[in-house]
Amino acid sequence: MKKKPFLHLPTLTVFIFFLFGASYSFGQCPIPSSEPVFRSESRNIQQYEWRLNNAQAWLEVAQTPVDEFIASFHDYVSANTDLDQYGLLRRQQDIFARYVGPNDDAVLSIQALLDGDAATIGKATCLDQLLLSGQLQRVDPSMPTEFQADIFKQGDQLRIYVAWRTVANYSGPPVDLSTRDRRNLIRSGWEFYTSLHNHPFFFGNIDIAGTIIASSPDLNLYRNYYSTYPLGSARITNGIDSAIYSEMDVDYLSLFE
Repeated sequence: MKKKPFLHLPTLTVFIFFLFGASYSFGQCPIPSSEPVFRSESRNIQQYEWRLNNAQAWLEVAQTPVDEFIASFHDYVSANTDLDQYGLLRRQQDIFARYVGPNDDAVLSIQALLDGDAATIGKATCLDQLLLSGQLQRVDPSMPTEFQADIFKQGDQLRIYVAWRTVANYSGPPVDLSTRDRRNLIRSGWEFYTSLHNHPFFFGNIDIAGTIIASSPDLNLYRNYYSTYPLGSARITNGIDSAIYSEMDVDYLSLFE
């Protein structure tokens, strides 16, 4: 299968949007210093490596959408639901409580986030949005699809290994890195900064999703990563908000399983 090129928003396009009075300005996040490099494709999953300069700027909260794909995605979501993450969590918790019972692990985990006992919730960063944009360029947001990325940092450089799906699938695709690959990166001075994936919205379902609560499969992956590597954090984004899960958060939420 022919790989799909990645499209980022060049400076000229930013100028054209500004000139004709577009609703969004894309000047708050950096312009990528390079394009992602294609590594392989298997079972409708494309593997890329992406090296970016200006790490700190990419890790800052996106004050405006990183590009037109994210701007369009925000419009799509806001046309269908409130963007407030805590409201989405309460909505999902109520549905789970009614259908599977108030003592279900998902209900209790959501309460832990609502109470501030687990995870740190904040707005999506420029990097969160950039990597989600790559997924949105492959599968329309009306078809819920997840991507997965392992992000390494060294000084002001980022080295990102990302798996993007080319067909809709509601589970995170595995990043094609072996344990040896990750350990070699760490030994060569790269910090395993975070493991990132997205939780999509599903407006065709009673549970519209879009919440950034770690699922049982997420927790399983995080437990494995934290026990194997000096992982800085685990991260879930919906392109609007993101949640950071420390090892302590993962251990706490695992008590509900």
